[in-house]
Amino acid sequence: MLNKRLLSLVIMTLTLTAFGTQKAHASSLPQGTNLMINGNFEEYSGDFRPGPNHPWKTTAADNIVEIWDVYRQNYYRIYPTSGQRLCEINANGFAAMYQDLKLNPGETIKWSIDHRGRDGVDTMDILIGAPGKEAVQQIAQTGTSWKTYSGQYTVPAGQTTTRVMFKSVATYKNSKASGNLIDNVIVKLAAINEKNMELYVGDKGQIELGTLPKDVQINYKNSNNNIATVSSTGQVTGVTPGKTVVTVSAKSTTLNASEYLEYVDLGGARNELKFYFKPKAAHKNDKFRVVGSYPNLMDQSVNFARVDGDGVFWSNVFKTPSYQLDSYGRARGNNGGVYTLYVNVNGQDKVLYTGKDYDLLQIGPLYIPNENLPTEEIIQKVNVTVKEKEKPKPTLDIKTKDLKVTLNKTVKSEISYTPSNAAVTYECQDPSIISINTDGVIKGIKVGETTVKVTIKDEYGQTTEGTFKVTVNPIIN
Repeated sequence: MLNKRLLSLVIMTLTLTAFGTQKAHASSLPQGTNLMINGNFEEYSGDFRPGPNHPWKTTAADNIVEIWDVYRQNYYRIYPTSGQRLCEINANGFAAMYQDLKLNPGETIKWSIDHRGRDGVDTMDILIGAPGKEAVQQIAQTGTSWKTYSGQYTVPAGQTTTRVMFKSVATYKNSKASGNLIDNVIVKLAAINEKNMELYVGDKGQIELGTLPKDVQINYKNSNNNIATVSSTGQVTGVTPGKTVVTVSAKSTTLNASEYLEYVDLGGARNELKFYFKPKAAHKNDKFRVVGSYPNLMDQSVNFARVDGDGVFWSNVFKTPSYQLDSYGRARGNNGGVYTLYVNVNGQDKVLYTGKDYDLLQIGPLYIPNENLPTEEIIQKVNVTVKEKEKPKPTLDIKTKDLKVTLNKTVKSEISYTPSNAAVTYECQDPSIISINTDGVIKGIKVGETTVKVTIKDEYGQTTEGTFKVTVNPIIN
């Protein structure tokens, strides 16, 4: 919160009705529309209490929202990332700001927000979900430079109102009335690449993703494994007839410094640099090295000097160029430089953290913000339909359509059929003229004509029928 006495500002109470009491449904808006009304805070200035019709809401006890105009920005030399204004969540205390969106279940949104600390590292939760049931999507923990946080969210079944909320959690030196600056809040419906795949039971299909960036991990999530299964490489196998949806998401595997480092300690007058690693037993076996842009820190290994009471590992100390301190106790470097911390992963050195040993850094702990977390982003949805395989019908070929037999003699009918394991039945129209056994052997009983029906039945119950005529001739002496 700004010092109102110092800046001689008057709190304004505004109730804006131009936005209406109800937002348009997201699906009715043009593709690419920012669903957050006034996401860059340009529509108003100063401090105000949002009325019931205002799109932005706050959980602050005094219902005050603080917007920085150009005067405040110039005073603190902090400027917005979009437009002419920015917002400070910690107006007079810890609070949350939010908007409610009308979204359909199954719709996916892509969101982003710019965040920075005002006087040091500030922390904010980014939450999305049904009102009162919001879940943390990311934790924005940012120092005195703007950072953009982004991600995706898919609306679950039964949820028609989705709340997008930004909640202040901590501020530099625990100042309740200052911290957590935000700007350029964007929420858009995600244009998900949707494809269809048809398979027969037992058949396989491959999900094609095209060219992907390096260091990306692909995950496949199947809505019904009873209908089809999907492998870790995107191969889909039909199991039973039905429909399922495979959601394909991508996640960056780029190393995140905040997963390793608690903070970097700049020793000030001692001209020292030291790394503090988070309590993780595996770090003791990891190999780290530091490369600096100045002679006394060209390329040195990182060793663990000790472990403190919280389980945090301390590194050995690295000497750096001398500092000068300004009136705020911040370091300005004379001949300083850049240092890079590497970690060896599977035999390869990867950049973990790059910093400066000067440039107005606060002497003492420089906490590593929990930013640029690897987020999972949906890149494709595949609608899979599994069908029963079309089974070939049995075939029947009757060689002789007009068979003749002498009275009291026998003759075998000549037929061929598929499949070979099919059941064959013979049915005589007039059993008083001939008899026929299961092998198709016919015996003349009485002079005359009759018809025989042949039925071929396969294991699936499919049948094919055919007939032939039999004539019984008298005995000729």
